[in-house]
Amino acid sequence: TKEIYNSLKLVDSVEVLGYFLGLFSISGMEVDATLKRSSIQRIPDYFEDDKLEITNNTIICNKTISSSSLVLAWKNAAIEARYEIAKYLEKEVQSAIINTDEITEKRIALETSEKLSHMKIKASYITTELKDNLRLFKVCHQLEIVK
Repeated sequence: TKEIYNSLKLVDSVEVLGYFLGLFSISGMEVDATLKRSSIQRIPDYFEDDKLEITNNTIICNKTISSSSLVLAWKNAAIEARYEIAKYLEKEVQSAIINTDEITEKRIALETSEKLSHMKIKASYITTELKDNLRLFKVCHQLEIVK
């Protein structure tokens, strides 16, 4: 993890409501920096519902979490999405195996863990809402993994 941390490059950043938000990249990507009007937008359609989408070669999970803490909302949305994908991967592998023993079960755990290490955030959306005079941060993550 230290190697990953040291290889990150800050692509763009902004300070919002006392939070520093930074977009980091390992590959050195660039962000479209053309001026855009700020506006209050709805959450994108693909975040309307929490869902797990399975195609021929990818698994995509959308997860939305609200919290009074932006950090907790971000972290919990990612954790919940990873958990949903891990549950699917475990079911998929276990359904392919009829007889299991201790060695096979360890292999299932290692295979699932290996696949989860290649997961990436495909899209993310942050918005705020007032509920009972309390500001909540709503974080929507779309995580993707190749099967």
